[in-house]
Amino acid sequence: MFRDMKLATKLTGSFLVVVALTLIVCGYNQVKLRVIQELQRRGAESAKAAMAAQEGTGMAARVYQVIAHATINRQLDESKHAWDEMDKVMARNLKAFQKLADTSEEKECLLQATGAYAEVTLLFEKELLPLLESGNAAADKVCALDARLEGLTTTLQESLVGFAAALAAEAQTADAEFNSRAQAIAAFSLLLSAVIVVVAFSFGVGLSVSISRALRRLVEPLSRGSEQVRSASDQVSGASQSLAQGASEQASSLEETSSALEEMSSMTQQNALHANNADRLMRETKLAVGGGVESMERMSEAIEKIKNSATETAKIIRTIDEIAFQTNLLALNAAVEAARAGEAGKGFAVVAEEVRNLARRSAEAAKNTANLIEGAQKNADAGVKVTQDVAKSLSQIQESSGKVAALVAEIAAASKEQAQGIEQVNTAVSEMDKVVQQNAANAEESASASDELAGHAHELNGMVEELMAIIHGANGNGSGGGNGGARRAPAPLPHAPALAMAPRARATRPHGGNSNGHRGGKPELVTANSQKLEEVIPLDDAELKHF
Repeated sequence: MFRDMKLATKLTGSFLVVVALTLIVCGYNQVKLRVIQELQRRGAESAKAAMAAQEGTGMAARVYQVIAHATINRQLDESKHAWDEMDKVMARNLKAFQKLADTSEEKECLLQATGAYAEVTLLFEKELLPLLESGNAAADKVCALDARLEGLTTTLQESLVGFAAALAAEAQTADAEFNSRAQAIAAFSLLLSAVIVVVAFSFGVGLSVSISRALRRLVEPLSRGSEQVRSASDQVSGASQSLAQGASEQASSLEETSSALEEMSSMTQQNALHANNADRLMRETKLAVGGGVESMERMSEAIEKIKNSATETAKIIRTIDEIAFQTNLLALNAAVEAARAGEAGKGFAVVAEEVRNLARRSAEAAKNTANLIEGAQKNADAGVKVTQDVAKSLSQIQESSGKVAALVAEIAAASKEQAQGIEQVNTAVSEMDKVVQQNAANAEESASASDELAGHAHELNGMVEELMAIIHGANGNGSGGGNGGARRAPAPLPHAPALAMAPRARATRPHGGNSNGHRGGKPELVTANSQKLEEVIPLDDAELKHF
């Protein structure tokens, strides 16, 4: 019967049995724990009462100390006050002891202590204190009363000691009972725990044997199947490595393509830079030409000024000539007059004065002539400088023209390098196409290995179905034989490829394209008959949970 159960029923039943036994032990421990707690509480109360009674035994000595103080010192007011305080404490303790007394022995001792204390109180308050207050106390009467009080306090002391001893004995009895009960409960709990361990171990061994016997028949076929799957996986791995190598070559070609594109980009930037420089130099040339025109205009103005200065100089020279002519005439007249006057030279004096005037005019004209000549010299110098500026501007124009020619040559060289880079790109694309073809061949090999893996997967599927029959039991779901039976033969492998590669012809590529119309050169993979994981290992979530 147990052999024909489902695996889930076996596991659940075993677990429930162990849980039930564990709950029994827990319930028993809970009940006994309450009993132990009650015993512990009673023991603690008895110990506390014994300690209080032990402390109360000292009250008898305190009673006799108050009586002795009154008898010896005769300080009656102080003795009365001490007696009242002590009496309150003694009454409170005796009342508390009455609540603690629960055995006959304790009640008898407490009754004796109460009676003795009542007699002591009566003798002290009614006989001894009045006798001492009268002042005529005879020594023999006082001694007799003291002897009686001493005997009563002794009785009080012994009764309280007996009461404390009874409480201590009760506490010891409670502790002994607590220890005995605790040991018994611990032993029984240990016994129940051992029973649970034995039962759980028995169920575990039974389940282990039941499952291992059923699974042992499947270990060897699964091992063989896994070995075949491993071999097929090795083939897939080899094809994958080839694909990886092809991808590496593709990456290398792409890297070369990228490098060539970078060089083309660099050369394009360089051409743009040269074009900018040429434009800038042309603008500088234009400015230089403008400067030459301005210099030529300034030179023309300077020449014009020189011409004007020369004209003015000519006029002054004519003035000087006229003055010289008049001077000659006046000098002639002066000579005539001087001849006529003889010694009387009055006329000669007038002529001499005119001659001096003419001389001044000649001096002024000469000065003006010198100034004009100096200005003419300066204008001539300016004309020379302007001429030099014009020559320099023409030289700059010539130099800029040379640089423009050099830049044009560099642009031509860069264009040539760009053409070479484009050729490298074409070569790299061709290499990429070859690698893609190799990848296509590797993909075909991978498809063949996948077919083989599919066959082994069907065989493993049959084994898994038998394992499911064992898990669900011999009579569950209509699967399996009587006691496991012989292993079913695996389902036949359907004759259908897992992957089919579309044919692709290799042709020349005039414009970077492919003959089959695929621009990227990638092989077209067509899924012919794909299987899902649930079809290979048909286990749903509930079955996996049971497993």
